[in-house]
Amino acid sequence: MISINKPAFPANQSKEECLRQLRENEYRLLAILDNAAEAIVCVDSNGCILDFNRAAERMFGYQANQVAGQDINTLIVMAENERAADFLDEFLRQPRPRVPWRNLERMGKRNSSLFPVELAIGEIDSLGQFSFIIRDLSEYKRLEQQVIDASTLEQESIGHEIHDGLGQQLTALDLLATSLARKLERSGSPDASTAAVLAHHAREALAEARSIARGLAPVAIDPDGLSTALNALAESNRAATAINCQASIRSPVSIPDSRIATHLYRIAQEAVTNAIRHSGARNIELSLKQKNGLTLLCVQDDGGGLPTNASQQGGLGLHIMRYRANLIGAQLNITGNTSGCRVCCTLPIQKAQ
Repeated sequence: MISINKPAFPANQSKEECLRQLRENEYRLLAILDNAAEAIVCVDSNGCILDFNRAAERMFGYQANQVAGQDINTLIVMAENERAADFLDEFLRQPRPRVPWRNLERMGKRNSSLFPVELAIGEIDSLGQFSFIIRDLSEYKRLEQQVIDASTLEQESIGHEIHDGLGQQLTALDLLATSLARKLERSGSPDASTAAVLAHHAREALAEARSIARGLAPVAIDPDGLSTALNALAESNRAATAINCQASIRSPVSIPDSRIATHLYRIAQEAVTNAIRHSGARNIELSLKQKNGLTLLCVQDDGGGLPTNASQQGGLGLHIMRYRANLIGAQLNITGNTSGCRVCCTLPIQKAQ
């Protein structure tokens, strides 16, 4: 928060000296604003721009005199149906002393392009004005995406190694053990049952290895890979639990971008895991469809709904799902009551291409 207080002057100080000190204070404040690394924009109670520092000029591509008097919405894309004046009114409804709002993520506008920004909003004392301190998150988001992509590639690599390496060895072991069991059985050896048990465990180990490999590299590269992966996810959970988990994909859904398809799969996987572990659901339905320019992925269960403090429970993985949705430019909506929980992820079709 920027705090501007009236300076205290000695009673015996001349008017000229007071004015000189006021000018010095003003120059000092302007120097601080102009040399700040972050963009700083000062607005009035209606959200109209009053001051605009040099970092803001560099960030948004405007000179200060070009945006003076314009609405802050010229620079910042607020949330849906959110106006700057209403936003500031909500800030003023806080009891004093008002705590600055920090870590608000919105989108900045530079010419015709958008870029991610983080806002800190504070009140300028006693002037009915507000400061927006704005940080460009473009590089941070780019590096964040690289970390996620590297992690995903590593998981897929391990999954392929398990499938092609360990999987092949376990397949050979299963065949050898099965062949040995048959030979021992034909010869009447008492060790035939032991060999049969060995073959059984080899098959179980192979199935487990394949399951792990699918979990690490779940989505095939082809455009229909997500549909196939969701069907396999429902089938594996149906086989492993007493829960009726079904995938409802009635028409072809094409998502050529394998990175986006993988994030959507992970969101569905997390939602199914949450339903199994926490909701007491008997039925879970996964659905995927494309309609009206949107790709819609939903996971619906008939359990007990979300706990009241679900957003604070890191183990539920809700923040992970939101994080993945944000990475691909999707909207995540989670609703729940005593009759179940519904997790829906909505993504414009053009972003999935």
